[in-house]
Amino acid sequence: MRLKNICFFIILLLSQLSFAEENKNFGNIYARADLWCPYNCKPGDENPGYLVEILQKAFGKENIKYETMNWARAITETRSGTYDLIIAAAKEDAPDFPLSIQIGKSRNCFFTLEKKNIKFVDLKSLEKIKLGIAKDYSYYKELDEYIAKNKENENKINESFGDIVLEKFINKLTHQEIDAFVEDPVVVKYFLKQNQDITVQLKTIGCGNSTDLYFGFAPNKKESTERILQINKTVKEMIKSGEMERIIKKYGILKWF
Repeated sequence: MRLKNICFFIILLLSQLSFAEENKNFGNIYARADLWCPYNCKPGDENPGYLVEILQKAFGKENIKYETMNWARAITETRSGTYDLIIAAAKEDAPDFPLSIQIGKSRNCFFTLEKKNIKFVDLKSLEKIKLGIAKDYSYYKELDEYIAKNKENENKINESFGDIVLEKFINKLTHQEIDAFVEDPVVVKYFLKQNQDITVQLKTIGCGNSTDLYFGFAPNKKESTERILQINKTVKEMIKSGEMERIIKKYGILKWF
């Protein structure tokens, strides 16, 4: 019995060393995004976000060098090669970036103050309001087209940027600088739960189309191809084993696969 136990632990140790060595070969991976919890949360937190956990699983926790910054800068500096990838990208965010397989889905819903009498039926509903959006975000095709068409009209579109865009949306809403903003309801719910000192009453007035999410890799780095293969393999294995479902439940993410 003792010999069996020894053999088991040797096999387990060798498999762990093999996995660690496989991850080590990829070196440090510099990942960037704006704070968008629970998809990607505060760097260094015990719960860093489910997408960060996927990266850690694929490349080794010690190899992921994840920090937050405003989204436009994250895209620009990853494109230039300063960083290796952006987290939770839509295809339209950076069309020149090679992408992983799908790693999530985001709902695009419209929020306003509880006391406001506003409804969202379709894009025509936005014509009479000032909408808060995140700078350089891609939402979904029809909304992106509406934003592009009205971007210079300050009575219709108000852009925010920074590490925590949602906080700016709420501040602008309470100070009547915007009438509504667009955001993923999971992100809003998580933010309010983590910031219970914010007592503003919000409501959803409707939702548009959902957006598929990916890891977007630096387009001019030769390492990107190999890294995409590794992340794709890991995501498929996590889905098959049930680990992905356990992680998204922990963060309150709806099943997308």
